[in-house]
Amino acid sequence: MLAAQRRQRPRKQERPQSRANSSSRRQTTSLLSLALTHWQVQFWNEQYNLHPVDLDISLAFTKALRQINSFERAVEVANLAVVSHPKSAEMFIELGRANASLNKTREALRAYSRALAINPNDAYPYAAVGIILDRENQHDAAQEAYAEALIRDPNRPTTLANYGLSLALSGNLPDAEDKLRQASEMPGASMRIRQNFALVLGLQGKYDQARTIALQDAPNGIADRNADFIAQMIGGNAQLQAISDVAEAQDAPKAAPSQDVQTVALSEPAPTAAAQPAPVTSTTASRRPRRARRATLVTGSPN
Repeated sequence: MLAAQRRQRPRKQERPQSRANSSSRRQTTSLLSLALTHWQVQFWNEQYNLHPVDLDISLAFTKALRQINSFERAVEVANLAVVSHPKSAEMFIELGRANASLNKTREALRAYSRALAINPNDAYPYAAVGIILDRENQHDAAQEAYAEALIRDPNRPTTLANYGLSLALSGNLPDAEDKLRQASEMPGASMRIRQNFALVLGLQGKYDQARTIALQDAPNGIADRNADFIAQMIGGNAQLQAISDVAEAQDAPKAAPSQDVQTVALSEPAPTAAAQPAPVTSTTASRRPRRARRATLVTGSPN
């Protein structure tokens, strides 16, 4: 009889509590991470005050400041550091990152240029320059920068995916599909890369393929609604959203079942993952879409 009662107990009642516990653990982890970051900033601030010309301390302090979005202070520290260490490519990269986060395009490009002059074999500055140029709607120049980055580091999925997004934003969907397919199959490819791949497939009318890719990261209902939404966008205004994907950043959270539509897209170097949608117009699924009128990608930091 006891065995029968055990079999009759519904297990589904445990799921809400399990989800609540999981949510609580995530919140706790997030708070601990935030507290640790602020502690690191305070620690490196004290070290910097004691040793303001130490290169390693300046690098660590600048990175910590960027993590708390204190970009102006990061620029100040980095600007002083490059005066004392004019041959430090890494310090110029940090200066470029901080300036890019403030949308100071010229200053960021200048810093990355100095980093490349010191170490021309580094893929990171090229990838970062590509992001900035895409933000400025200079897609051809951006694609040249991505190509240079991939020559130096061909195993960088985020750069390859950004290359694909740049091609999509300039209206070349077939080549964009090729780049994003390669990127999505590489080790370390994020959910955002796969969702961008699905979006580009959908923009070409390849809805079944788009749904298959979307199913890898979303529940069936969400993936179906995404694919249907992509289908509706063809012949109207399609939104291609570029979201930066950084080495330090985790994948974007999966869509909750309560959401109606969840479309995601990618881009590379950036400490934050917020972007403005860029309209891409297409008349029919069989024709190539018109050139994107406006494209805004988020800057960031390549791997």
